[in-house]
Amino acid sequence: VASERIQVFLSHSSADNVLAKKIATSLKEAGYDVWFDEEKRKTGSSYIDEIQEGLSQSRFVAAMFSKESLKSGWFKAEWQAKMAEGEDKKKITVLAIKVDECELPIFFKHRNHADFRTDYESGLRNLLEAIKEHK
Repeated sequence: VASERIQVFLSHSSADNVLAKKIATSLKEAGYDVWFDEEKRKTGSSYIDEIQEGLSQSRFVAAMFSKESLKSGWFKAEWQAKMAEGEDKKKITVLAIKVDECELPIFFKHRNHADFRTDYESGLRNLLEAIKEHK
């Protein structure tokens, strides 16, 4: 049943769009639903409403941390909103993905992250393992 499939909200900077598309495709191939802004935005609809709906329907936010995404208020709002929800339920809901030599926020310093900086397959494997472990 489609409603039982785990949805992952892929949060990223538009500067990292090429890698984000590749990760979204890989997650779909692994059997997950993916909320990816480029595919979910509808002409004439409220972007804020769409993001809120996507976040509420997603079990995880896969947050793509990069020098560019760390400058984005939208990016920060997405992962922080999901993190607050997870803390209420005592569940890990935000999975960190490191895509370049950026400084991870303090909340992620003690957690494993999927590292896509040098090896895509290894990063993807770590991300998929994290989803399975925390679902």
